[in-house]
Amino acid sequence: MLIGDFYDRQGDYLGNDGIDDGKIDLINEGVRAKSENTTVNWGGTLSEVHSNDLKANSTEVGGLIVQNRIE
Repeated sequence: MLIGDFYDRQGDYLGNDGIDDGKIDLINEGVRAKSENTTVNWGGTLSEVHSNDLKANSTEVGGLIVQNRIE
């Protein structure tokens, strides 16, 4: 199983909720993670407060493919 992970719409990994449930949450369209907030453990295990905030502003997806395009 995977730990619950959060991603933004650009495919950037935001962190995980520390719960080993294998869920993937994609931040909703029009919502931006405030990555300039240095009190958040971006890319690691997020606090319960930050995890809940991201969960409230995201949609659980069955999987995620991140595709980089180069012209």
